[in-house]
Amino acid sequence: MAEITLSGYSAEKELAAQQVTRGTKTVYIVSLPIQLIPVLLPIPDPLAPDESNRAVRKSHAEDFGVYWLRQPDSWTVPPLLVDTADTLRFVEEFSTGSGPRLGKLYLPDYSNKILKILDGQHRIYGWNLVREKLMKDLAAAQEMNAQFQRSGTELEKQEVSKKLESIHANIHRMQTEQVTLEIITGVTAVEHQTFFVTIADNALGINNSERTRLDETNMTSRVAKQLVDSLPLLKDRVEKRKGSVGKKSKDLMALANVRDIVRHTCFGIKGKVTMAREKEIIDSNAFEIAEHFFNAVCEAVPMIQDIQNMKYLPMTLREESLLGSVTIWRCLAGSYNDLAVTMVNNKALKWDKSGHDKFILMLSDLYKKMKITPKDGIKSISTAWAETGCFNPSETAPRSRSQDLKNLSALFTAWAESGTAFQPKSISK
Repeated sequence: MAEITLSGYSAEKELAAQQVTRGTKTVYIVSLPIQLIPVLLPIPDPLAPDESNRAVRKSHAEDFGVYWLRQPDSWTVPPLLVDTADTLRFVEEFSTGSGPRLGKLYLPDYSNKILKILDGQHRIYGWNLVREKLMKDLAAAQEMNAQFQRSGTELEKQEVSKKLESIHANIHRMQTEQVTLEIITGVTAVEHQTFFVTIADNALGINNSERTRLDETNMTSRVAKQLVDSLPLLKDRVEKRKGSVGKKSKDLMALANVRDIVRHTCFGIKGKVTMAREKEIIDSNAFEIAEHFFNAVCEAVPMIQDIQNMKYLPMTLREESLLGSVTIWRCLAGSYNDLAVTMVNNKALKWDKSGHDKFILMLSDLYKKMKITPKDGIKSISTAWAETGCFNPSETAPRSRSQDLKNLSALFTAWAESGTAFQPKSISK
């Protein structure tokens, strides 16, 4: 009788792999189907962080999951990197001389207990969350389909059929799409911690302006770049590579600041704006709203109009007015959203001219109270600003902590509604 080998009875997963050497460590490089990530790798727990790794943020993992789901034609991630103190069984199948050894790697069914994550825990957790949601959605859709087959209308049957088709398409993606996994073996607990710190120390991040300049995924990044290339006020006056501008810079603000302003103008200043929410708003809609905001500031403030007309310099604005602070711009953008923008069905932004005019009226009076004046060799601002609770003593720019942004933005809105600057003086705690 011929021998039949069934994979379901195996205590190991057999994977094609390369075996290479780094220093004294043996490393295996595998192309891993995404569906096997929750099976073979440890899944981070936000409520019980691994002592040898940073705490995972569920929101960040969810954002990655949304990114993967919404990019079926083109997505990219760096390799996942794990290590283990154990050795792994490897059978060489093909020799490349002095190059990598090619063969089969056998991962035991308890590999998720012996592997430790060095890099990629948010991607691993994000894919796990996607898989769990797909399984829940599949069970619910199958139950609904069974009910509709018995007593549903043709329209209901068609809708649930489309839903099942979409779910199965994403499950198929998890089965067929793959990510590179690198496994370093023979790593002690101390070496694992050292490797983790080394990776963090040597990872050169990019600042927010570079991120915005290169980003085509997020709507607010795309709109910020469109504004910088087309608005007379911003054209040739925005730093596109550095995360901020210096006091003597010719630029009004950095590209990252423009993106912040777009986000606050469209969605307000409260809370985190997810990629999924950005995805619902079309670029032209957001561009129009942000353009209205910048035009309103130009109309209300002669100095800003003069910058646009090349009669006044951004560096002078930073010397003479609170409007030289990008934090002020962000709070104004949040206030503009309160006054002149409403969200319709979570899918469109509606502009309100009366709120727009109210904002202009408020700012056309308020900018006069934003003067920075030298006093005994020290720059100072009106004491009324200190009473808002959003400024540190003797400083000429507001604090930029989340709560301070919300408070100052709410004050601008309140002053527009009351028709009087500094009434109320502060936001009640």
